[in-house]
Amino acid sequence: MAPYMRGDWEALSRIADVSWHSSEVGPGWRRLQGPTGWLPDRRVITAVRAADLVFQWFANPSAPVLAARLLRRPSIVIAGGYDVTAKPEIGYGRMLHWRTRAMGKIALSSASRVLAFSQAALAEVTRWVPGARASVVYLGLEANNYLLGLKKRQQVVTIGAVSIEYLRRKGLDVFAKTSRLLPEIPFILVGMHVDLPTVKLLKGLGGANLKLTGYVSETALRQILEESCVYAQLSLHEGFGYAVAEAMLCGCQPVVTRAGALPEVTGEVGIFADEGPESAACAVGQALAAPRPIRARERIIACFSRATRDQVLAQQVAALTGASIG
Repeated sequence: MAPYMRGDWEALSRIADVSWHSSEVGPGWRRLQGPTGWLPDRRVITAVRAADLVFQWFANPSAPVLAARLLRRPSIVIAGGYDVTAKPEIGYGRMLHWRTRAMGKIALSSASRVLAFSQAALAEVTRWVPGARASVVYLGLEANNYLLGLKKRQQVVTIGAVSIEYLRRKGLDVFAKTSRLLPEIPFILVGMHVDLPTVKLLKGLGGANLKLTGYVSETALRQILEESCVYAQLSLHEGFGYAVAEAMLCGCQPVVTRAGALPEVTGEVGIFADEGPESAACAVGQALAAPRPIRARERIIACFSRATRDQVLAQQVAALTGASIG
């Protein structure tokens, strides 16, 4: 479970009895019925009938939310990532294929509330379903879980699984090429090595100063962020940019593209790069020369706190169920 999903689970568990039902859409999206399909089956109907509210992360599949509507149960869909995106230039998003696009539109239109996790995500939701009952509720982070690094090194870090899927979408290829233009600065790519051909490709694109760590523990990751001066997110799409926010809490100066929600997350603290390694190298150089670690942390605390998200979720649940939540 991703940390932002786990945070919602914990927040809801504090105000209600919560049961988890896996409905992740994998190859099963072709199924007509069932928790990963279009229409509810007996299992889904039974689970929804016993619930006061259905809370679904992402707008695929449609079966749980459709069951909630048929059974007159309120539902909340959290949306804004792969589920509502169509980026044909990089082959990314469930809205690219007519089948999963139709499934997503059913879920978005059936939900009592759609909570998009950024303004950019909200724009994608309303692009497909203009009448969706949608609003923005930003993701939240618990600042106390992250330490502001006080002894920064002149190094640049990014986070992303090393796979062909992430190569362009997360800008890992640009990150590697940028390392060649700044050979005196360490560039660190943290993320599981999913496929070896992409690992080999990135090593070839990068300079001798590029380090691919592979998977590291959460503790080790935060230590790298605490030590790093700059965090670079050179993505072609970001529904929010959770890793950027984590890095900023550790005092990293963000260097980002203008893709998706990245300008919303970084605000005036961000240093922006256009497409290509030359622009990224210029932005990284600017960030290394004048980092703002305290301002970066303060922005995330002020704008994207876990406590604020938890409060809004509780209010939404109360409004839809009529329950009194203290």
